[in-house]
Amino acid sequence: MSKTDSDNNLQEQESIFSTSEDLSLKEIENIYKNVVLKEDFYDESYDQDWHIAPFNDMAKLLSEVFNPKKHLDAGCGIGLLVQAMRTLNIDSFGFDFSEKLINKSKSSIREYLIVTTAEKWIKKTSIEDYDLITFMEVFEHIPISNIIEVLDSLHDVYKGNLFFTIPSHGLDAHFKTGLYVDNGNTQWQRDMVENIPFKNIVLENNKPHCGHITLASYRWWTEFFLYNFYARNRDKEKLCINNYLDIIKKFAWKPYIVENILPSEKLNDALELGVGLDPGWYDYEPGDNGRWTNGTASIFFSGKEFTKPSFCINLATPDLNIMQEWYFIISLDLLIKCPDFRFEWINVFYSQPQTLLEQFA
Repeated sequence: MSKTDSDNNLQEQESIFSTSEDLSLKEIENIYKNVVLKEDFYDESYDQDWHIAPFNDMAKLLSEVFNPKKHLDAGCGIGLLVQAMRTLNIDSFGFDFSEKLINKSKSSIREYLIVTTAEKWIKKTSIEDYDLITFMEVFEHIPISNIIEVLDSLHDVYKGNLFFTIPSHGLDAHFKTGLYVDNGNTQWQRDMVENIPFKNIVLENNKPHCGHITLASYRWWTEFFLYNFYARNRDKEKLCINNYLDIIKKFAWKPYIVENILPSEKLNDALELGVGLDPGWYDYEPGDNGRWTNGTASIFFSGKEFTKPSFCINLATPDLNIMQEWYFIISLDLLIKCPDFRFEWINVFYSQPQTLLEQFA
């Protein structure tokens, strides 16, 4: 083979990366159905860099934080986490939509793995038998409508522990980790400001890179879970941070530990939930105008400025990559949905809102 032929073959093998145009949620759903589910993004070399060591570390983390007896790994790939969990004598199982990946698993654990999607598996399995379910690097492969379907199905039948890792942009206030969005990526910056999933996806040879179609910030994912009645469990997350933050950062995982909250029961405690779980809100300060404050917002209780007792919220936008979730505000929104409460928002806009520097000068 001539050098020219060799160079031509090398060029044919090289991937060409690009960014899609703005996509609607419906268009992303169509890509999922017509491309992601029909393509095998995992060629013969895809798993060559995968090793059991990170999954042994993850299994140790999961064992200490959750102490599970029966575990399920959704989107298990070649089953390395299942293998690691079973080494710790945990009854672990897994599923993945990629038959090729399942077939690459070790013969000793293949009997514990099946080929299916999350949506189908939840509908056909006695999911309440598990006390820990992990979704590691899964939700970025699924459109939002399907993720909501998965969360709704889980919420109805499963009250156990859920552990997610999702590529998430911006800084998480709790784990102090996240993917940085630089100034050159104006589309993703725009979507982070609007607090929506990214409209543009990364393409490799005109197909979603690694099948990733749902990308968003840490703030968006956290609020998305809460709107679907899953709150991050800060106590368990603190346990991860205290004992395993080095592992989390070493392998660049972006974790979420969430718990099921019931609208009819837990929303009575929504205000307490909002304050207790938020990474930035300080304790309530008593006085004529009691308040919670942090660097991004000031919330005042007052009956003087309005005809009815009210929450006055003054927000200041921080740096793009450190925008934090606002549990308190989400909790108020959830109260509106609860028939036990009568609550409504009144937006008041000032012609010259205070900036962060002006507030703390």
